[in-house]
Amino acid sequence: MSISDGGVTVQNRSESSLVVEVKEKQDSDSILLKLKGAVHQQRVEVFSQGGDGGLPSQGQLCVPNVGELRRKILAKAHNSMYSIHPGTTRMYRDLREVYWWIDIERDIADFVAKCPNCYQVKVEHHRPGGMTREIDIPTWKWELINMDFITGLPHTRRLHNFIWVIVDRVTNSSHFLAVKTTDSIEEYAKLYINEIVSLHVVPLSIISDRERTIHTLDDILRACVIDFKGSWEVHLPLIEFAYNNSYHSNIQMAPYEALMGRGVDIDLLFVGLK
Repeated sequence: MSISDGGVTVQNRSESSLVVEVKEKQDSDSILLKLKGAVHQQRVEVFSQGGDGGLPSQGQLCVPNVGELRRKILAKAHNSMYSIHPGTTRMYRDLREVYWWIDIERDIADFVAKCPNCYQVKVEHHRPGGMTREIDIPTWKWELINMDFITGLPHTRRLHNFIWVIVDRVTNSSHFLAVKTTDSIEEYAKLYINEIVSLHVVPLSIISDRERTIHTLDDILRACVIDFKGSWEVHLPLIEFAYNNSYHSNIQMAPYEALMGRGVDIDLLFVGLK
């Protein structure tokens, strides 16, 4: 995503319908209309105006307070199959890449707090007890990994009933693999080579524990099934995408950004599956 000629554009594909709607309705907001006048008179430096009439603020598109437009943006960012109910911080970090309006943080917090599905799956997360252990500091991506399992899931048509969670300790990037309790060690090894080693490297260290990721994945999984119904295995690739493309406070970015140098364009949230 980039700013071109003063408006938000998405390279190699059309603008989302929401971006177009925001630009079309900016003149219906009296405050933004005054800002455009100030921009013309060069009295405001934070805002600018492009040839398409869009009014960006430091690269973010100003969203007018018109009808249900802001709420529609919040709903897309929160309920989309590409995001799957992010929390307040993650949702704000994603949206601020594209949109701006006064009190956007407060509106996001209110929206998330009132989401019935988030309330339904909300649980208190506690760090596991026991003795602390010294862990090597990772030096490169996917050299040191953590892994664990989500168990007790209903059997799918392919008889999978576990999720094998594998997490890189440097980037937080993760893979979620559907497996069976009856799989042999050889089958696990083959799956690991096909899905992990082929994409990354052979790890130097493996630790069997990733409590925080397990809790987060469990919440996303429950929210996804509530929203989109059907088997959990069908939704697992999108759950992995949503987890890796969301902001993580401990690394101050999304895992995809830490792994590849950039995240997936936020505009996918607004042109995604419905």
